[in-house]
Amino acid sequence: MNLGSVRGTGTRPMAGMVHRLVIEPQLDNWVLYRLDEAGGFVGDTWHGTLEDALGQAKKEFGVDLTPDGHE
Repeated sequence: MNLGSVRGTGTRPMAGMVHRLVIEPQLDNWVLYRLDEAGGFVGDTWHGTLEDALGQAKKEFGVDLTPDGHE
């Protein structure tokens, strides 16, 4: 599910547009938000588990994130 106006293409915005990733719980799910350098919304995806959200971040951006917020 995508909410808001996505400035990238589809659910996979260009990596150069994304400056920060935020993962937070919402309504018994986990949301992976993509933000630009100014903190503006680029896109989001909803995931059933935290592990799924972390896996999506790794798949799209090649980053290994830990649940406590430290890379």
